[in-house]
Amino acid sequence: MSGSRRRGRHGSGGHSASERWLITYADLITLLLVFFVIMYSLSQVDKAKYEELRKSLQTSIRYVPIEGAGKTTHVIGDGGENDTVVPMPFMRPDHLALERLEKAVASLAREEGLDQEITTRMEQRGLVVSISNTAFFAEGQAELRLQIIPVMDRVAGVLKADPHYVRIEGHTDNMPIRTPRYPSNWELSAVRATTLVRFLVERHSFPPSRLSAAGYGEYYPRVRNTTEANRALNRRVDIVVLRSALTEQEPKGAPASKHQEAPASHGQ
Repeated sequence: MSGSRRRGRHGSGGHSASERWLITYADLITLLLVFFVIMYSLSQVDKAKYEELRKSLQTSIRYVPIEGAGKTTHVIGDGGENDTVVPMPFMRPDHLALERLEKAVASLAREEGLDQEITTRMEQRGLVVSISNTAFFAEGQAELRLQIIPVMDRVAGVLKADPHYVRIEGHTDNMPIRTPRYPSNWELSAVRATTLVRFLVERHSFPPSRLSAAGYGEYYPRVRNTTEANRALNRRVDIVVLRSALTEQEPKGAPASKHQEAPASHGQ
């Protein structure tokens, strides 16, 4: 009897020990379930709150280039009298500067009631400020309308305060033009671009070395020229504020010197 009871207890104890791994396995499965629930919750962060936080940080910090050790680094401070400057090499001050410029131009356009005529968009090459030809130029002409000059004065002030290189690009729709002054859309688009360049240089003392002009005619439409509304969108002048990486690829002239003279030309 006694031996039988002992065998029973031994047998029962052996069976219990063989199932202990189930407890460990169940704990592991529970932990994995909790882990994936947490990961899913983190992936569902309120995007609106995230965007609000991002914008708040951008407006509350500033980026300052520091020269040292033969290279340029960037630091971030709070903009107060007692800045705590912390190196932030992973930030992109160039992109943030263009975003601030975009907000300034968009705000200006809204204040002037021209948010349909002056639009902005960010592209890989930089910030593009599109100016409707309908509001700024008479049909078939390249002179700025007098009533729009005060608006352009404000736009020029915003652009001049920014150090980026600026390219002015003229565009037309696909309607042909043939006048003594503008034999084709090439001439019209190019003259409209150079008109704006001259406006910036002559009226606002914009550094000419930061400017260039290009005429694209009808060949780079924003939308298809299928309706009058679409053609109106394509008749435009684009002010392209180039990113710093592209600015470095622009041609560089030799430094001017009052002692240098151009070599004499013997040909025609």
